Amino acid sequence: MPGLDGYAGDDEPVLFHSPSQSLLPSGTANQTLRNTGGAWAASSALQNDDTNIVDTGNFTAKGATHLFGTAGTNEKLTVGQGTTSTDTAEIAVRSGNSTTAAIPRITLQRNVTKISDWYTDGANTFFEYGGTSGRLFYDAGGVGGGIPAVTMDENGNVAISNANAPYTDAFSVGGSSGVGNFDVTVNGIVSRYNLGTATVKAGICHEVANLDETAQTANLGSTLLFATGTAPGAGMYRVCATIILTTVATSSTIPTAQVSWTDADSSGTPTMNVTVADTLGATGNTTSTGASGCTVMNAKASTNINALTTGYVSAAAATMKWAGHWRLEFCG
Repeated sequence: MPGLDGYAGDDEPVLFHSPSQSLLPSGTANQTLRNTGGAWAASSALQNDDTNIVDTGNFTAKGATHLFGTAGTNEKLTVGQGTTSTDTAEIAVRSGNSTTAAIPRITLQRNVTKISDWYTDGANTFFEYGGTSGRLFYDAGGVGGGIPAVTMDENGNVAISNANAPYTDAFSVGGSSGVGNFDVTVNGIVSRYNLGTATVKAGICHEVANLDETAQTANLGSTLLFATGTAPGAGMYRVCATIILTTVATSSTIPTAQVSWTDADSSGTPTMNVTVADTLGATGNTTSTGASGCTVMNAKASTNINALTTGYVSAAAATMKWAGHWRLEFCG
């Protein structure tokens, strides 16, 4: 039994504290405790009002995995306050400095299933979708409900559109109700143009060959213009040519540009005039003397289309010089 002086004996003190006296340091509302290394102290760096926890300093979470949120509820993570015009906010995903092993990555998951990844290897940036179908959208119409301005599907097909265009074509621009104003297929064929007008065959005629001859003093013999091959192969070709006199003689006649081919229907080898002899006064003898024209042919696959001329006349011989230019288009 302690004596009246509070001692149990001569050696051991027993301390008594009044109910109002606390062993904790004093503090203010919502402060938490921290150990200073030698004592406990109240701290405002982490505050708790029994509903929310507020971190007023820099926060570091260590460990391999961190989960935020409660199952069965909608969750949102907000970085920054945005209360003034100069507020900045940043999310940084930092990895090591190895370009092969340390890959900074943002992963989107549905429950535990990975849906897509956004990551970089230091040289390239990747957006990957883990499903079998889907699209990458750039939404120009506002958060959460605008019309996608740029979309890309899982096959790499791209649409620049004011509507959700279908991905039957590799590239689509404009349009509505899934029809682009200008569409290109995966084979590079323009399938629609001019406000969605559908094309046929090759889509639009496009140049596949050219031949330029200058300072010629005789007719041009049969010269390869284009080998049809298997691609583009058989089909309708259009050739245009122009002939111009470049050096005059005492008298002369410029040649007529021609084209020869193997016909896809008959397998014959016709030769056809391309330029019209009197287009620019072809029988004249000035540097304004010339001719031009276009023609079409239905050529066979894996055959040659050749350019040539006929009708060259010069007095004195080989004095008149001419230049000629052929352009060949494939139209499907």
